[in-house]
Amino acid sequence: MSLDNRPVYTGGCQCGAVRFRVEGALGDASVCHCRMCQKASGNFYLPLVSVRGAKLDWTRGAPRRFRSSNAAWRGFCADCGTPLTFEAPDGIALAIAAFDHAEEIAPTVQWGIEAKLPYVDHIHELPGEDTLADTSSSSSRRSRLLPAPRPRHRTMAAGGKIMTETVRTGGCQCGAVRFRIRGALGRPSICHCRMCQKQFGSFFGALVTVPKDGVEWVREEPSYFQSSVNIDRGFCRRCGTPLTYRQPGGLEIAIGAFDDRSDLAPQIQINYAARLPWVEKIFDAPVHDDPDYYTRQESIISFQHPDHETANWPQQGLKL
Repeated sequence: MSLDNRPVYTGGCQCGAVRFRVEGALGDASVCHCRMCQKASGNFYLPLVSVRGAKLDWTRGAPRRFRSSNAAWRGFCADCGTPLTFEAPDGIALAIAAFDHAEEIAPTVQWGIEAKLPYVDHIHELPGEDTLADTSSSSSRRSRLLPAPRPRHRTMAAGGKIMTETVRTGGCQCGAVRFRIRGALGRPSICHCRMCQKQFGSFFGALVTVPKDGVEWVREEPSYFQSSVNIDRGFCRRCGTPLTYRQPGGLEIAIGAFDDRSDLAPQIQINYAARLPWVEKIFDAPVHDDPDYYTRQESIISFQHPDHETANWPQQGLKL
């Protein structure tokens, strides 16, 4: 508490280059399912809390900002990629996972429900394993590195034979980093460890293992932050999108960064004991149902890269 008995909250990015202090009552805590928030966090949704009625100070460094639309800027740490802010004309919100005590800030409302991925309601039903996310032994991630039990895409060839479609694409918000993957993916998973929470600015990291030597970076490559002895976490330095988890045993890519995420439902939870205490109940929160919200949505022009390949980006005439 401050000297005048106002609540005080602190937080910051993974690497410590950006730290903040909030004095005063927080506003609504929410999760947003819109595709723009999925892409900004490399995840299934983005948890945010409004601080427009409180005093926000950047006590060390300040976020770099990417203009994701004509109505919003998204702030992140330029050194480690941690998602930090959502800034709109009516105020600023901070990523809940960036707070030092994120467990104190449970969401009370859902936004963008029309874009919610079909499998997110059932994530809490997945089997859980307790392992350490960042460790000197790559064996702790073995559950993620298992091959997928079936192809993620199937097409029918002549004669009815099933053929595997082996190419997937994706990338960051701004389009500077794009990837192409050939080969079967591993088992999709979510990880509740604190390090993954901070990397994604969310309640967990959502990742899928990709084939060894099967990833082609078709534009720029990710920048990396070394989060522990054997672990590097990749992100786009231009827009902050979380992209990869790299360890000696392999490479995983953020599910939210894929152009098509519809069939990448997670199959297991890692670091189950570290999950936030209310994470299984967030979809009990009411859906924001304000007609003005949908009217405003119709006026938003996205500056994020679309969910498909482009020959040139940004498009000619787009003002970023």
